[in-house]
Order: sequence, then structure tokens, then C-alpha cells
Amino acid sequence: MCPERPHSDAPAIAGPATACIVAKLEKFSCGRAAPATRPQARLLALKFVLHIVCDLHQPLHASDNHDRDGNCVALAKQLSKRITRQEMPAWSTGTPEHWASESFGLAKQVV
Repeated sequence: MCPERPHSDAPAIAGPATACIVAKLEKFSCGRAAPATRPQARLLALKFVLHIVCDLHQPLHASDNHDRDGNCVALAKQLSKRITRQEMPAWSTGTPEHWASESFGLAKQVV
């Protein structure tokens, strides 16, 4: 998690891989919506927004256990068995910061 999100005028695509994911999501979202953004850059920003939102919902991507972002941990089948339709509406709410915090907490608690 990134408790402090320093402001930067650099483009969203710039910066280290360790940059705050919530800040990157905000930057890509703003860049995608800006009228001056070229269509090709707008499409790239949309791709990053979708990728980041997906990552925020994957606890093993929200922490660093030196396991290739959780790609070395076989949990998919176990988790799929526990998902219920009643839980789905709750998953459609929240903010990017909430999603990141929840995923980070689950990764630390479970893995």
C-alpha cells in the first residue's frame, strides 16, 4: 500500500514499477478522460485502467511476497469453490483505494 501519494506532473506511463498503484490508476483515468489526449494514448490509458482495476481485486497482486505477484501460488480452484452469487453485489462497490487496501490486507493475513 502507499499511505502517501506524492503529486507528480510526470505522465502516468512514467515512473518506477514500485509507484503507488492507486495514484497510477488516478493518473491513467484522468489522462484517458482529458479532451487533449490523443486517441492512441486514450486507448493505452484505458488498457492500463482495466489492468490496474483487475490487479487491485487480486490480493496476491497487492503485496510483494517475491512470488511473481502471486502467480506461483495455486489458489484459483480453492477460491472459486467459495464464491457465492450473494457476494457479487458487494464486489461492485468501493473505491480503488478501498480495493487496494482490502487486497493488501487479505494477502498479508492469508498468505
